[in-house]
Amino acid sequence: MFPNFRDCHRLSLMLEVLDQEAAALYSFKSQTQRLEALHQFKSGKVSVLLATDVASRGLDIPTVDLVINYDVPRLPFLMPISLPSS
Repeated sequence: MFPNFRDCHRLSLMLEVLDQEAAALYSFKSQTQRLEALHQFKSGKVSVLLATDVASRGLDIPTVDLVINYDVPRLPFLMPISLPSS
């Protein structure tokens, strides 16, 4: 799941550049486009389905082997580093 359509769309474009077929499912697509993306994934035409919270109610796809819930960080996380005292 992606928090917004921009991250979902951006990742679908990156996968396309890497020659990875993916279908994207987000709110700025028409219902027809969403159903087509779902059909492409269910039929095996694409092996990756990217979705925003549009899919939060669940999708019935029995052949799914892996679901990754991914949230793109808004700000870089900086880990505090403890320096040894002298």
